Amino acid sequence: MTSAPGRQRADELAATMTVGMGKRINEGRGGVGIVVDIFRCYAERGPDPPLPIRGGSAVLRKEPIGALLGVLPGNFPCCQVVRFVAPILVLGNMILLKHASICPRSALTTEKIPPGAGVAGDAYVNTFASGRQFRWFSLIRAFKAFP
Repeated sequence: MTSAPGRQRADELAATMTVGMGKRINEGRGGVGIVVDIFRCYAERGPDPPLPIRGGSAVLRKEPIGALLGVLPGNFPCCQVVRFVAPILVLGNMILLKHASICPRSALTTEKIPPGAGVAGDAYVNTFASGRQFRWFSLIRAFKAFP
């Protein structure tokens, strides 16, 4: 991740949330500001930002584990997605993400953000699977993980 994307897409993202979810345009713009701040944090500090603790600071080390599957709700989708996506992508993982079915436009628009931050275009992929399809996918995956 090389930069904080979003400012140049702020109006597009805010308008998408307004049309798709009934958010007021100012609420959408506020959400986009948070998106930019989260990406900026991970772009500047990397995957292991120091955590302030009493008497000093601590660092948690994490390693990439590969492809991850995520399910996120639809209220302020850009902020929630980026809170999940940014730390995972900065470690070099891939993400297959299922958004809430009420926000397909936000899902499509949000998917355009990571490549603007220098992330490989196929590292973050939306899936529009239904809840039923997703449950089957999870069940199949569980059986493969525990033979």
